[in-house]
Amino acid sequence: MKATAVGIMLLVALANATAQNVEPDHSISVTLSIDGKEVPCVGLKVELNIGQLQIVPEVSGQRFIVPDLIDKLYASVPTRQSNDIDVSAACGEYTFKFAQLYPIRVKPGYWELGIAHPPFWFEKFRGTQAMEHGAWISYLETDCYDCDPGLISWTQQTDPPPSLMASLLQEQPTASGEAARDTAYALAVFNAEYKKNREYLLNFLTSCTSGPETFPQPDGCDDKLLDELTNLYWRGDDGLLDPLLESDPHKDVLLEISYFYVALLDRRPEAILKELQLLPIEKQGTVCNLAGNEFSVGNPQFDRITQHLRSAEGKAAQQCLREMQKAIRPVPPRL
Repeated sequence: MKATAVGIMLLVALANATAQNVEPDHSISVTLSIDGKEVPCVGLKVELNIGQLQIVPEVSGQRFIVPDLIDKLYASVPTRQSNDIDVSAACGEYTFKFAQLYPIRVKPGYWELGIAHPPFWFEKFRGTQAMEHGAWISYLETDCYDCDPGLISWTQQTDPPPSLMASLLQEQPTASGEAARDTAYALAVFNAEYKKNREYLLNFLTSCTSGPETFPQPDGCDDKLLDELTNLYWRGDDGLLDPLLESDPHKDVLLEISYFYVALLDRRPEAILKELQLLPIEKQGTVCNLAGNEFSVGNPQFDRITQHLRSAEGKAAQQCLREMQKAIRPVPPRL
């Protein structure tokens, strides 16, 4: 009996020791990522600004100590809501600034400071509007020990990196397939020979969609091409709307174009309706049917779009409304 008690005490002591070993410390570990590749964060510097108060935390290697003040700011809902934090950080030559972060973003855990150039930025920001302005993106992704993971803030940077642009211009003449496509897109974003690179992407789209279904697709005929062309549209190239609406949505490279149609009907209903009325009735129906098929009954975005269409004038709007209502899916039954 005594031996059993001693064994239990040893197990408890071991468990406590293990818990102490894995208990998170009061610091944030920082990594640096450039286009998805982690590189050393050399010479880490961090500055926190809370109102007029400036704090420079203690840094050790690639981590810094979280000031005790952060715990006080996070202690109650009122203090959390009234004490946003401005963050400045640097890893050697790379500097980052993010304004008005909620205090939980500076709780102990992990930070990823990152840089995303086109076209890599689709890997990190696809489905957001982060890429609709600027030439590249700097971001901060935070993950504290006791909160929801993957909170991300970004800043759109206006000036193209000179060394990257020079490298792309040098590589472009010999690039082919996916590499040539991505190079043309990145240079278009950097506004380097924009017309030439835009036309290259449109010709690439034609080559991807002109062959029969069984025809082997050229290298680079995938949904990234659609991402690149639609992104150039959202960045202000209105002339891309017509070819994107007229393309065959059943081709493999355009299988996800229905999401673009949905975004158009939600964000720019006047623009898409203006173009739709110039297309054959059958084509109008295809566009709106595909958009409606992305929704189930009760979706707020669908309700918003149908309201746009009801308030719009013209046969194209009414045709589109009918096709979307025909295509919407019923609410799935509860299991």
